Amino acid sequence: RNSATSRACSTAMPNADRIRGSMSSFASRAREEIAQRSPTKECCVRAAAYGIACFAKYFDARGLVLQTEQPHTVQLAQQLFARCGIRGEILEKPRASGVLYEFNIRDAEQVTRLHELFGTTGRETSLQIDPGLIRCQTCVSAYIAMAFLCSGTVTDPQKEYNLEFLTSRTNLARDF
Repeated sequence: RNSATSRACSTAMPNADRIRGSMSSFASRAREEIAQRSPTKECCVRAAAYGIACFAKYFDARGLVLQTEQPHTVQLAQQLFARCGIRGEILEKPRASGVLYEFNIRDAEQVTRLHELFGTTGRETSLQIDPGLIRCQTCVSAYIAMAFLCSGTVTDPQKEYNLEFLTSRTNLARDF
Protein backbone atom coordinates (compact mmCIF):
# COMPACT_ATOMS: atom_id res chain seq x y z
CA ARG A 1 0.00 0.00 0.00
CA ASN A 2 1.39 3.40 -0.99
CA SER A 3 -0.29 6.50 0.34
CA ALA A 4 0.25 10.22 0.20
CA THR A 5 -1.86 11.93 2.79
CA SER A 6 -2.74 15.52 3.50
CA ARG A 7 -3.17 15.11 7.25
CA ALA A 8 -1.69 18.06 9.09
CA CYS A 9 1.41 16.91 10.90
CA SER A 10 5.03 17.82 11.29
CA THR A 11 7.17 16.74 8.36
CA ALA A 12 9.89 15.98 10.88
CA MET A 13 7.82 13.22 12.53
CA PRO A 14 9.85 13.50 15.75
CA ASN A 15 8.25 10.59 17.59
CA ALA A 16 7.23 8.42 14.64
CA ASP A 17 9.91 5.78 15.19
CA ARG A 18 9.13 5.41 18.90
CA ILE A 19 5.40 5.34 18.25
CA ARG A 20 5.70 2.60 15.66
CA GLY A 21 7.89 0.45 17.93
CA SER A 22 9.45 -2.53 16.17
CA MET A 23 9.35 -0.85 12.79
CA SER A 24 11.78 1.84 13.92
CA SER A 25 14.93 -0.13 13.29
CA PHE A 26 13.83 -1.06 9.77
CA ALA A 27 12.73 2.50 8.93
CA SER A 28 15.94 3.92 10.40
CA ARG A 29 18.05 1.50 8.38
CA ALA A 30 16.11 2.46 5.25
CA ARG A 31 16.77 6.16 5.92
CA GLU A 32 20.47 5.53 6.53
CA GLU A 33 20.78 3.55 3.30
CA ILE A 34 19.02 6.25 1.30
CA ALA A 35 21.17 8.99 2.86
CA GLN A 36 24.33 7.14 1.77
CA ARG A 37 23.31 7.34 -1.90
CA SER A 38 23.88 10.76 -3.37
CA PRO A 39 22.81 11.55 -6.94
CA THR A 40 25.57 12.27 -9.44
CA LYS A 41 23.86 14.01 -12.36
CA GLU A 42 23.25 17.74 -11.98
CA CYS A 43 19.54 17.42 -12.80
CA CYS A 44 19.15 14.70 -10.17
CA VAL A 45 20.93 16.73 -7.49
CA ARG A 46 18.45 19.57 -8.13
CA ALA A 47 15.51 17.13 -8.07
CA ALA A 48 16.75 15.74 -4.74
CA ALA A 49 17.07 19.25 -3.29
CA TYR A 50 13.57 19.99 -4.61
CA GLY A 51 12.24 16.90 -2.81
CA ILE A 52 13.72 18.22 0.41
CA ALA A 53 12.19 21.66 -0.17
CA CYS A 54 8.74 20.27 -0.94
CA PHE A 55 8.60 18.03 2.13
CA ALA A 56 10.50 20.22 4.60
CA LYS A 57 8.81 21.79 7.62
CA TYR A 58 8.60 25.00 5.67
CA PHE A 59 9.65 26.28 2.25
CA ASP A 60 8.48 29.84 1.64
CA ALA A 61 9.65 33.46 1.53
CA ARG A 62 11.43 32.97 4.89
CA GLY A 63 13.54 30.20 3.37
CA LEU A 64 13.59 26.52 4.20
CA VAL A 65 13.63 24.50 7.42
CA LEU A 66 13.95 20.73 7.68
CA GLN A 67 13.75 19.13 11.13
CA THR A 68 14.47 15.50 11.91
CA GLU A 69 15.92 13.17 14.50
CA GLN A 70 18.25 11.76 11.84
CA PRO A 71 21.63 13.55 11.63
CA HIS A 72 22.48 11.96 8.28
CA THR A 73 19.37 13.55 6.73
CA VAL A 74 20.40 17.12 7.57
CA GLN A 75 23.99 16.41 6.51
CA LEU A 76 22.79 15.15 3.13
CA ALA A 77 20.48 18.15 2.74
CA GLN A 78 23.38 20.50 3.40
CA GLN A 79 25.57 18.66 0.86
CA LEU A 80 22.91 18.60 -1.86
CA PHE A 81 22.08 22.29 -1.53
CA ALA A 82 25.80 23.15 -1.48
CA ARG A 83 26.16 21.28 -4.79
CA CYS A 84 23.42 23.62 -6.09
CA GLY A 85 25.37 26.66 -4.86
CA ILE A 86 23.21 27.30 -1.80
CA ARG A 87 24.56 27.48 1.75
CA GLY A 88 22.51 26.31 4.68
CA GLU A 89 23.30 25.60 8.29
CA ILE A 90 22.76 22.67 10.61
CA LEU A 91 21.61 23.19 14.18
CA GLU A 92 21.29 20.65 16.99
CA LYS A 93 18.42 21.31 19.35
CA PRO A 94 18.58 19.21 22.53
CA ARG A 95 15.25 17.99 23.88
CA ALA A 96 14.27 15.62 26.65
CA SER A 97 13.41 12.96 24.06
CA GLY A 98 16.70 13.38 22.14
CA VAL A 99 18.35 15.76 19.73
CA LEU A 100 16.32 17.42 17.00
CA TYR A 101 18.50 18.26 13.99
CA GLU A 102 17.62 21.21 11.81
CA PHE A 103 18.88 22.16 8.37
CA ASN A 104 17.89 25.67 7.42
CA ILE A 105 18.38 28.24 4.72
CA ARG A 106 17.48 31.63 6.19
CA ASP A 107 20.13 34.04 4.90
CA ALA A 108 18.37 36.46 2.51
CA GLU A 109 20.87 35.96 -0.34
CA GLN A 110 20.67 32.18 -0.01
CA VAL A 111 16.86 32.26 0.13
CA THR A 112 16.86 34.24 -3.13
CA ARG A 113 19.13 31.61 -4.72
CA LEU A 114 16.88 28.85 -3.37
CA HIS A 115 13.81 30.30 -5.05
CA GLU A 116 15.72 31.00 -8.28
CA LEU A 117 16.84 27.36 -8.35
CA PHE A 118 13.26 26.09 -8.22
CA GLY A 119 11.50 28.93 -10.06
CA THR A 120 9.47 29.86 -6.99
CA THR A 121 8.89 33.12 -5.14
CA GLY A 122 8.13 31.83 -1.66
CA ARG A 123 4.77 33.59 -1.80
CA GLU A 124 2.92 30.73 -3.49
CA THR A 125 -0.41 29.97 -1.81
CA SER A 126 -0.12 26.31 -2.73
CA LEU A 127 2.88 24.11 -3.38
CA GLN A 128 2.63 21.72 -6.30
CA ILE A 129 5.28 19.55 -7.94
CA ASP A 130 6.92 21.24 -10.92
CA PRO A 131 7.51 18.43 -13.45
CA GLY A 132 10.16 20.58 -15.16
CA LEU A 133 12.41 20.03 -12.14
CA ILE A 134 12.18 16.24 -12.44
CA ARG A 135 13.73 15.53 -15.83
CA CYS A 136 14.68 11.85 -15.93
CA GLN A 137 13.83 8.58 -14.19
CA THR A 138 16.79 9.00 -11.86
CA CYS A 139 15.44 12.45 -10.93
CA VAL A 140 12.17 10.76 -9.94
CA SER A 141 14.07 8.38 -7.66
CA ALA A 142 16.12 11.21 -6.13
CA TYR A 143 13.00 13.32 -5.48
CA ILE A 144 11.12 10.42 -3.86
CA ALA A 145 14.14 9.39 -1.77
CA MET A 146 14.47 12.88 -0.29
CA ALA A 147 10.70 13.14 0.26
CA PHE A 148 10.98 9.88 2.22
CA LEU A 149 13.86 11.20 4.33
CA CYS A 150 11.87 14.33 5.17
CA SER A 151 8.41 12.91 5.76
CA GLY A 152 8.22 9.21 5.00
CA THR A 153 7.96 6.02 6.95
CA VAL A 154 7.96 2.36 6.01
CA THR A 155 7.11 -0.86 7.77
CA ASP A 156 9.27 -3.95 7.68
CA PRO A 157 8.32 -5.94 4.55
CA GLN A 158 8.66 -9.11 6.63
CA LYS A 159 5.54 -7.99 8.50
CA GLU A 160 3.50 -6.03 5.93
CA TYR A 161 4.05 -3.55 3.14
CA ASN A 162 3.26 0.05 3.99
CA LEU A 163 4.98 3.18 2.73
CA GLU A 164 3.66 6.58 3.81
CA PHE A 165 4.56 10.17 3.06
CA LEU A 166 2.98 12.71 5.39
CA THR A 167 2.45 16.35 4.47
CA SER A 168 0.02 19.10 5.34
CA ARG A 169 0.25 20.41 1.76
CA THR A 170 -2.90 19.09 0.06
CA ASN A 171 -1.94 19.88 -3.56
CA LEU A 172 1.54 18.49 -3.07
CA ALA A 173 0.07 15.24 -1.71
CA ARG A 174 -2.33 15.09 -4.66
CA ASP A 175 0.52 15.61 -7.19
CA PHE A 176 2.74 13.11 -5.45
